[in-house]
Amino acid sequence: MNLAYLHPMFVHFPVALSLVGTGLLAWGTVRRQSPTVRAGLVVLCLAAVLSIPTYITGEVARSVMEDQAQFMRAPALLDRHEDLGLYSMAALIALGILSGIALIKKEYEGQSLWTIAVLALAVAILVAVTAFYGGRLVFEEGIGVSRVAGAPAAPRAGPHP
Repeated sequence: MNLAYLHPMFVHFPVALSLVGTGLLAWGTVRRQSPTVRAGLVVLCLAAVLSIPTYITGEVARSVMEDQAQFMRAPALLDRHEDLGLYSMAALIALGILSGIALIKKEYEGQSLWTIAVLALAVAILVAVTAFYGGRLVFEEGIGVSRVAGAPAAPRAGPHP
């Protein structure tokens, strides 16, 4: 095991938490349920906090593994995932700050809550797109995946001649 294994351990938290937090916040806002709104805001704050080690471990994974042949096959895809990861982290941190302010002020109704809910949806979509590109790196390019001895190599994704 090396430091590159830390990124897959962290990556699922911001993805799942941003989607769950957005869902809770939207449901609580529509139904005017303060406990559900509060839960959504807390989950979004947690997603923001966990986005930081997720991005850092992604950078570590790239530096540890970038000399491998798999990395040489998809540099544009890797760069896109990395850039989106940075944008996702920044957006999650901003959303986490807004959610934290709403929690501190105990604002569980009103226009500001709807604004946070719409922003949360946009951020969740950004995080999902980032995850999509990360999934492509793993499942299409095999980055971070060890081939089992004796198993045939997986075919490359893309157009076939």
